[in-house]
Amino acid sequence: MPTNPYEHMEDNEDEDYGFESTIFKPSTPIISIQPQNSANVYEAAHTAITKLEADLDTLEEAFYGTSDKKAESFILYGMDHVRRLALVALSQLSNGIRESNEQLDGGFVLDSSSKIESLCYEVTGARKREPHVADSLIAVRKLKQHIRRFMIHRLRPILDGYAETKAFVEKYCQSFWDMSYKGQLRVPALAEPGEDSDASSEAVRMDMIEKGRERNLLDVLNDYERFRAESVEDIDKSLSDIREKAIEFCQDGVRYQELCMSAQNLGDKTRSQAAPFLLLFPHAIDVLQKVSEKLWNWLDTDKHYVGQLVRELNYIQHQRPRFIQYERHAFDRAGHWEFEQSRLTTELAKLSALLAQNWGRRQQFQTEYELAEQELKELQSEAHESQRILAELLYQYHNERARQTKEREAMKRERARYHWQLVKTRIKTRLLVKQFKAERSDRRYIGPGEWSVKKHRTKVSGDPNGNHVKALEYVGYNHGPRSTKGHPTGSKRIIMGTLKLEAPAFDQHELRKMKEQVDELLRVRIPATEHKMQEAEKRIRWILQKDAKMRQLKEQREKCSIQYDLESKRVKYFERMLERMDEAAAIIQRIRGLKSNPMTVQKLARDVELEWLPEKSKASRENSSSGKQLQQAPLTQEERKLTAVIRFVANNIGQDWRKLFYALPFEPARGLVELEESLVRLERRMARADQVTLRIAALTLWRQLNFAAKPQMLYDALYFIKRKQLAKLVAEKYHLPVSSKKEAVVVTTRTQHLTNKLSNLESGSKQESPPTSAMTRAIQRYILPLHEEQHTEDSSSYKLITSPEDKKWFGLPTALTQEAYKQK
Repeated sequence: MPTNPYEHMEDNEDEDYGFESTIFKPSTPIISIQPQNSANVYEAAHTAITKLEADLDTLEEAFYGTSDKKAESFILYGMDHVRRLALVALSQLSNGIRESNEQLDGGFVLDSSSKIESLCYEVTGARKREPHVADSLIAVRKLKQHIRRFMIHRLRPILDGYAETKAFVEKYCQSFWDMSYKGQLRVPALAEPGEDSDASSEAVRMDMIEKGRERNLLDVLNDYERFRAESVEDIDKSLSDIREKAIEFCQDGVRYQELCMSAQNLGDKTRSQAAPFLLLFPHAIDVLQKVSEKLWNWLDTDKHYVGQLVRELNYIQHQRPRFIQYERHAFDRAGHWEFEQSRLTTELAKLSALLAQNWGRRQQFQTEYELAEQELKELQSEAHESQRILAELLYQYHNERARQTKEREAMKRERARYHWQLVKTRIKTRLLVKQFKAERSDRRYIGPGEWSVKKHRTKVSGDPNGNHVKALEYVGYNHGPRSTKGHPTGSKRIIMGTLKLEAPAFDQHELRKMKEQVDELLRVRIPATEHKMQEAEKRIRWILQKDAKMRQLKEQREKCSIQYDLESKRVKYFERMLERMDEAAAIIQRIRGLKSNPMTVQKLARDVELEWLPEKSKASRENSSSGKQLQQAPLTQEERKLTAVIRFVANNIGQDWRKLFYALPFEPARGLVELEESLVRLERRMARADQVTLRIAALTLWRQLNFAAKPQMLYDALYFIKRKQLAKLVAEKYHLPVSSKKEAVVVTTRTQHLTNKLSNLESGSKQESPPTSAMTRAIQRYILPLHEEQHTEDSSSYKLITSPEDKKWFGLPTALTQEAYKQK
């Protein structure tokens, strides 16, 4: 058995080890400190947390009785005594349960004071009281009392100190931001100027912007507020957990699984899972160290909070020009597409009108084209038939010519043969004549030519029948008709020994007529019909082209409309992004001002409500949007009298209410331009109101613009505009104090000032008037003559230029100097 390292707690349970004098005193709470600035807050919180950590070290040292803070030795020492008691109780109960990692012998789980006392009671009833068992019994009971005293009494001041420090930090280290007001103001997270250089075009960059990641400009506020809420919740939960664990140890019991991870690791190492009361103090020390770490992180985050806000403002300032540039580009492109859309709409209107005019002719052109096409088909078929007939005629003609040529060649051959026979006959005749002459010379003389003729006729003819005629005809020069093979008699005749052929009759007129008909079809009628069809086709094609162009223009207009809608959406998108950036910048700037202003800490110290917080502005907007009016304080007697005077004057002033409005004093002082703009806005807002309501509204506006408005001022202004009778009625009715010396002319400070300036103008002293610009002098040269024409004897000695109706001009600036007033 190891020696007892905690002999100090066995001597006297009620002994004070000098710890109470060094512990955090609740009589001087940190929450009572009233810092003047953030540095005082950090210094006070730093001092408090350092003191608490020192007290925690002192408490831990007092608990373990040594500066080594060996929690493992403390638990092992306690577990030796607890196991000894459990073994004795096991032998007494004889239940046979063995020791395990989670339970002691006998099944004991010492998670509460009652179970520890029950184990001690079981050991006390044993028959054998050995010395070491008695020592363990005393040690376990002292150990229980020791843990109870530290967990319930001595740890409480430190817990209270951490709670007060947490409340102090929570009070002064705020984000001044309500996440329920507007938690999301997202804008595209643009890359740096050099990172998106790979983008090929503006459209690609736009797609990258719209589809890229987004950045919430309120992330700094949300993160800090979320961190602050989580820190408060975790610290409260940790402190309440320690307090509850001490109470549970006394009553219900501490569960081993509910301890922190470091305590569970220590329990696994010392095998003290069945005695979680030994791990209570290490658990509390670990939880309080984590609380200290969270407080330090909170202070560090709060110190850097303003810097983060500044960086976020710089980011917005750096990115806003780029969004403005993208918006301008999108706006230019939207204008371009809108112009294209209007141009295409104009072209479509013109083209539609043109097509509407030619709508009736379209059917006419189509009919002409169909008729020409049908006529062309008929002419082509007729030409085809004529060409066929002409081809047949030509074929016959060429056949006849070929036959005639053959006959002429045959005739030539026949004539050659005839001439050859004739030559042969002549030669024979000559030979016979020569022979006859030779024979005649040898024989006797018979008679002149008789004998030779007889012989000749006999030999030449060779005809045994003595047909002398045929022989003579054959021998003679003239021959009769002679048939030729293959040709009938009479198809040809021989004249003077020449063969002449007679061809059958061929109609050359019909061939010529057919040629003329084919030529007319091919050269005149068919080209004319084709030209007619081409003209009709051109007209139809022109109309179809216009239809196609109209469809193309419609498609282009549709694309332009889509592009215009897209660019318009992009313009609205970037406008929305710029509004978000402006809103985020305003919120961050305001919170940065609150965070950096020392008066904020002083107001928080005095529990004074801040002037501006997001939830207050949100509530005011909700009230204004819902029509709710804030409850006002009751009016004083002076204010009620002023209200009555305003109503009385408005009912009786007539058309001079504008002069009265310009003559009234204003605090702070306002120029003529600002007053006239106020009246213009008032008249525009109350365009449908009657004159009395408009006068009451104008005088009420003067009351709002003058924080020191009094009924006496109305009285003085009435005297100034020469409405003395009405001023006397107001003074008598409402008992206004009026001095007899000032009864003639009673003016206020502003009235005297205007009177002095008018008198300076009357005397002609222009040196005292302030320098005027060229524009003002030109306006005065235009206005002053008109003012002189309007001036009459019934009007007052000084006339103010009050409204466009009095000036007789419109559209010129009203910022005039004293020279605008002219004496009568």
